[in-house]
Amino acid sequence: MTRIKTTDEIAAMRESGRMLATVLELLKEKTAVGLTPQDMSAMAAKELKRLGGEPAFKGYHGFPDIICISVNDQVQHSMPNNRQFEVGDVVKYDFGVRYRGMITDSGITVGVGKVQAPEQRLLQGTQQALEAGIAAVHDGCVVGDISAAIEAVLKQYRLGTG
Repeated sequence: MTRIKTTDEIAAMRESGRMLATVLELLKEKTAVGLTPQDMSAMAAKELKRLGGEPAFKGYHGFPDIICISVNDQVQHSMPNNRQFEVGDVVKYDFGVRYRGMITDSGITVGVGKVQAPEQRLLQGTQQALEAGIAAVHDGCVVGDISAAIEAVLKQYRLGTG
């Protein structure tokens, strides 16, 4: 049975989400040639500590870091390594924040410098698909309405498997 969140839990979720968005925005702004996923992890840890949150991923099923960072074709949920970012890399950040018992989790994907046309199409198409999905949410909508809005954009960008 689903339990309805209390007012305090909702406030904690909002604050956790604000912290999460702040850290992801910082990573987006600071991603640059020559930095490494380990550099970005350290940056995220410092900022989250400053904000008063805790990393949700560290220790989860033995995961040793606070953030998952994947570059180009690396599998999602990769551990930060010391490979320097290069122009054209596509970096995926997946981060979670724990605050007053609530956890928020989100991810972003950013290009390093100028990315090639196929990667740019991926970045633009997925961002617009996300926005279309969010715009489709309203009272009484069903998941199919949201997924149809997302699929329509992905088809326009020739993204997906079919």
